[in-house]
Amino acid sequence: MRKKLLVLLAVASLTIAGILAAQAFAATKKVTIKDNFFSTSKVTIKKGQSVTWRWSGTTNDHNVTSSGHFHSATKSKGTYTKRFTRKGTYSILCTVHPFQMKMKVVVK
Repeated sequence: MRKKLLVLLAVASLTIAGILAAQAFAATKKVTIKDNFFSTSKVTIKKGQSVTWRWSGTTNDHNVTSSGHFHSATKSKGTYTKRFTRKGTYSILCTVHPFQMKMKVVVK
């Protein structure tokens, strides 16, 4: 009887862990950074979710900056993930190309 209970508890734990992992994965929006532009001009997420920016351009270094909130490294490859814990609208830009590369993250 105990063996069945332990197996049942193990299966339930794995099921819950899988559901939570799927929710966390779905909670991350992705934005591609290309040569002098973001792949989208606006992303809307819920409080507690994240945005991951992925560099895929070939010619220039870029960064992801929201004045007073966060600033990624300036680089030409890799990713940067930011979790948003407060509601609001965040203006994002690349400080290397501030007139060309702008977007917004809306956190509800």
